[in-house]
Amino acid sequence: MSLQRYRILQKVVHTGSLAIAASELQLTPSAVSHALTSLEQEMGFRLLLRKRDQVQLTAEGELAWQHIRTILHEQQLLMQKVDSLHKLETGVLRLGTFSSVSMRWLPHLLDEYHRLYPQVTIQLRDGAYNEITDWIAAGEIELGFISETHTAGLPFQLLHEDELFCLLPDGHPLAKESELHPEQLRQERWILPVSGCDTGVRSFIAECDWKPYIAYELEDDHSMMAMVRQGHGITILPELIMKESDRQGMQLVRLSGRPCRRIGLTALNLHDLSPAARRFAQCVTEILGHHAPSMNEKLTDYTRFDEGADDDETDVYF
Repeated sequence: MSLQRYRILQKVVHTGSLAIAASELQLTPSAVSHALTSLEQEMGFRLLLRKRDQVQLTAEGELAWQHIRTILHEQQLLMQKVDSLHKLETGVLRLGTFSSVSMRWLPHLLDEYHRLYPQVTIQLRDGAYNEITDWIAAGEIELGFISETHTAGLPFQLLHEDELFCLLPDGHPLAKESELHPEQLRQERWILPVSGCDTGVRSFIAECDWKPYIAYELEDDHSMMAMVRQGHGITILPELIMKESDRQGMQLVRLSGRPCRRIGLTALNLHDLSPAARRFAQCVTEILGHHAPSMNEKLTDYTRFDEGADDDETDVYF
């Protein structure tokens, strides 16, 4: 049984289609089909149910795929560890992220990482929390930024507590309050994120003893802010999302109890990362220092970790 056949199966499982898998692997559909048939013959049972427009794993295939996925992950770790012997002169970092981290942190983090390891290839995937955990579970990415409430059972390393604020349109009766209690928001019209895009507002409301009147549900944070700005309702968003320029026409009011979104890193195993991912985690931890920058501050004032230190002696969290 060859790793190449395992990789072909991996691509078919992820895409759900022989044709799409063949296209992404730059193989012919017949070559993909032949490789899978050979793999099934070697195992002695069917791995896939092949339908007209899609394929899916059989019950036996599900069990086999769990072990094959582990083999592929271990093979990737082996190659990365070999790269580490060359001081990461080459390597691949497959990283998942979500919008506010992509906009506010990632450009500066990648600048520093590329400065230290210019030959490492970084593959980014931007999505919702549930997509990030799905990508990790499927082996499509190795490391991801995540909110602690959406880890889906994966391990979590805290980086920053991102305070939640209530967003009100200018002129709203509560806009001049210094702090808002949940009871004051009972009668408001709410603009909420759709499932999978929640940045904290649904968790906040779930702890209240009242059900909100939901005026709109949207995917994009900036669309939610635009609706608030026009007076269509109120919402709650983390501080990291909102730049100074985004606040025009709105007031941000602190919430009692200072609720926050806890942002961190997640992976299948945070203690067994590939060298490229581990060095990125070190870099992030050192730069943020467990205190994310203010909304207008650039990531320029930090202490870099010692590039020449022995890996076993470097004081890091990963």
